[in-house]
Amino acid sequence: MASVRIERIEIGAFGCLSGVVIEPSDGINLIEADNESGKSTLAAFIKFILYGFSSTRSQSIAENERKLYIPWNGTRAFGSIVFSAPGGRFRVARAYDLPSKETVEMTDLQTGREVFRSLVPGEVLLGVPEEVYQKSAYFRQLFQSKNGDESLADQVRNLVFSADERISAANAEKRLREAEAELKNRQNRGVIPELEAQLARFRAESEQAIRQNSEIRRCNEAISENGARLGEIRRIVSRLQAERGNIDGYEAFCRLRRLSEVKAEEEAAKKKYDDAAGAFPDARIPDSAFINGLIKDNAEYKSLVRDRDRLEEESREAVKAFEESRRAVAVWDGQEERVKSALAREKKLFPIFALLALLFAAAGVTFAFLFDGLAVAAAGAACLFLGCAVAAAVIKIKARELPAKYGFESAEALEDALSELPQIERQADIDEKRTYSLKAEYGRLSDRCAQAGKSIAERISRYCPEGESGTCDAAGGQIDLLLERSENAKKLLSEYESRRRTRESMFEGVDIDALAKRAEGAVPPERTVSEVERELNFNTQKQKLLEERKQELEKEKARLESGAADPALLCGKTGAAEQQLEKANRRLAAIRLALEVLEESSAYMKSTIAPKLTEYASGYFDYATAGKYPVLHLDTRMGMAVETPLIQSLDFLSSGTKDAAYLCLRLALLRLIYQQAAVPPVILDDAFARLDDKRLETMISVITEFSQAEKAQVFMFTCTPREREALERLGKNINRLEIKKAAVC
Repeated sequence: MASVRIERIEIGAFGCLSGVVIEPSDGINLIEADNESGKSTLAAFIKFILYGFSSTRSQSIAENERKLYIPWNGTRAFGSIVFSAPGGRFRVARAYDLPSKETVEMTDLQTGREVFRSLVPGEVLLGVPEEVYQKSAYFRQLFQSKNGDESLADQVRNLVFSADERISAANAEKRLREAEAELKNRQNRGVIPELEAQLARFRAESEQAIRQNSEIRRCNEAISENGARLGEIRRIVSRLQAERGNIDGYEAFCRLRRLSEVKAEEEAAKKKYDDAAGAFPDARIPDSAFINGLIKDNAEYKSLVRDRDRLEEESREAVKAFEESRRAVAVWDGQEERVKSALAREKKLFPIFALLALLFAAAGVTFAFLFDGLAVAAAGAACLFLGCAVAAAVIKIKARELPAKYGFESAEALEDALSELPQIERQADIDEKRTYSLKAEYGRLSDRCAQAGKSIAERISRYCPEGESGTCDAAGGQIDLLLERSENAKKLLSEYESRRRTRESMFEGVDIDALAKRAEGAVPPERTVSEVERELNFNTQKQKLLEERKQELEKEKARLESGAADPALLCGKTGAAEQQLEKANRRLAAIRLALEVLEESSAYMKSTIAPKLTEYASGYFDYATAGKYPVLHLDTRMGMAVETPLIQSLDFLSSGTKDAAYLCLRLALLRLIYQQAAVPPVILDDAFARLDDKRLETMISVITEFSQAEKAQVFMFTCTPREREALERLGKNINRLEIKKAAVC
């Protein structure tokens, strides 16, 4: 018989145990240790790994496994056990976290994969639920032997009959009756009548689907033709998109080149500006205010120079006028009164003598021609005429010599000069004063010109390289040069700033790497973007129309397919319905046969369970009592009795005898329940406390023989050396284990 063995126990934290590792062997494993060493905790840990904590909600710590075995200094109980079973080697790990989170994982050690997820490991490995395991292979400390257990009897009977303690024969018959009615009841309702109606409907629908399928084939042909045209158009669109992408890439290449040119232009503009700025000392470029100030000051300086030159000219003219006035006054040398008197005499005497001459001439002519006897008078008149005429001529000659003496052409000019002489004298005084005033003003203007010229020259020298600064006379040229250089530098700076702004504007938001990636592999396009776009738009529109046509055809096909079933599918459904109907009929026949067999065999099967248990338990109990009680009677409720020689209930015997009988019943149950499965590890936690030494030795002999016969792994937990000494007296091989824990209980 196969068995389930424990190869390794690893306790992370459970009750008072933590960090415990135990490696038991086959056969008898003995743990002999003092109280509170963790023996019962280890036994509970094995049950915890297989089935978890019991679902009781009792507030008593002794009856509530969660409260009892959660680590004293934590909130998490966890660990694992490696099992060897007929199906392979498995590692079962379980953890429980307060308040109610439990996780379990069962791993196949051969494959390393998790198996039997969401199943109870104890039911998978041992094939029985927790209650059966606890009442067969798990002996808790201070267990109370009970004579009779109707629920256990029913579970064992059902296990033997159906391999499932949860299914009773009555329940099986009830379920079979329900299944029969579900398939076909007396009202001719159920699965079979429905399948028959469904089969008829499928056959009618198949004929209609065959007619409609031809329309679907025509639609498929149109879809195929449209798909071929669509595929060709898609290839054309793909080629045009590639060509359009090449145009974009080449545009990116041109843009990259333009960006490089703009950057080079910016660098060239900056170099020109730096060269222009280098023409000024320390690259200091005069600003507009400075140049405008120089121009203004230079204009003022030139105005001062002009005023100075004008004053100089006016001063020369004033000096000249003054000298001329002085010469005009100096000509008379104080004779102006005598000259005036002479001119006055001439003006008085000349008319008198001229008039007298005329009178004497007229008298002489009169005397000569009118009076013949007055010749002498006429001669005297002539002589007087001559005398007066000579006197008038002399006066006239004297009057002409006087203007020539003073440099005048005529007496009238002389008279005019004499009349203007007071004015000339006054003008001379004015000219003298004006000469002095003009000379003083000229001196002041000369000083201002010198200061202005010096200021301009000094300011020019700040911005002129050494050797270029000139005099005030060259200030205009220097200012023009400064202005020209400044304007040129400003122009170059403006050009540089413009290039820089252009470069920043063109580079703003531009991903050079992305642009370079786009431009990679681009070649000059053979056609313009408008030509490609026009053809691409045309074919894209054509593709859209074909895709719309495709959708229309697919909708039409879907409509046709939704309106008519596929003949093959209907044929399959018809065949499936026929198979389901045939299967349902076979199942109905099998259910009816099973009901007949169940009615015939149920009584027989139930009547054989107690005899088998009686046979197995009697053999063990006969050996354990050294032949005193050769037969241990069992009823259908697991009630036990012995022959004394009368048949007496086990309740009349001592506690030690009842414990031995109960252990024998457990061994019989193990043999009966697990005859078709693997025998589980047997846990005996201080199970022999009420047995005397002789009964203990015979009971241990029974258990060791059972372990050898059934190949069962047995764990004995005890706080006394009695079990070890009995095993040694019997010469049995044992494996002594020790609990080495990190925590102190």
